[in-house]
Amino acid sequence: AVFEEVLSRTEKHNQMGTIKHMITGATQRIEQKFVSGWEEANHMNGVFLSNEIQPFPLEPSDRRFLVVWPKKTLDEPLQALVSRELDQGGPEAFYQYLLDYPLGDFNPHSKPLETDARQRIIEFSLPNFEVFFNEWKSGELDVPFSPCLTRALYHVYQNWCRKTGNRPLSETKLITIYASRIFKVRKFYRLGAAPQKLGTFFIPDGCQAPEKVYEMDWLGDCVGEFRLRWENNEES
Repeated sequence: AVFEEVLSRTEKHNQMGTIKHMITGATQRIEQKFVSGWEEANHMNGVFLSNEIQPFPLEPSDRRFLVVWPKKTLDEPLQALVSRELDQGGPEAFYQYLLDYPLGDFNPHSKPLETDARQRIIEFSLPNFEVFFNEWKSGELDVPFSPCLTRALYHVYQNWCRKTGNRPLSETKLITIYASRIFKVRKFYRLGAAPQKLGTFFIPDGCQAPEKVYEMDWLGDCVGEFRLRWENNEES
């Protein structure tokens, strides 16, 4: 099945469930005027054609879509050759070639090839909180990917949204989303000679206090470093 610009910009997010089912669902419902709908076994392969930079949103883990992006249109001599092949049995020959092609270890569960075009659509589709988290984790932000107070991280996120033109989520939503992927806990911390305080922390995997260092002092050092890097960034 060939789909030409199947979704409008307002429908992209609403219809993805339908498209995913059309690709990997076991059955497909058929609707016909004046006749009750019925289910058929789904053996359809789909090709989606679009000139949009984002035909529809793709998730990083999505296994259904292989994406290619032609760098240029066919020149006229090549168009003439393709037209001649279409008129002289080319589609049937190509179909037979595909039937005979050795698949090796390819199977229904094989993942699509990672192409630049696919990665571009994935990045275009990411919500701002995903982009921010990826930049924080990869060290692209001016604050370390280390234990930090959740509210301090939210302030960094708000500033990042202002600089990048994104609309920020509420603090509750952002913290709840991140708590599903990074350890969140309430801990006591101490900054220098100041009295200890209780705060809510994000602690990335693998981060722990050095030997012979109290955890509250280590967390206090992390808070101080995070705050210093953040304040220096604000001043610059």
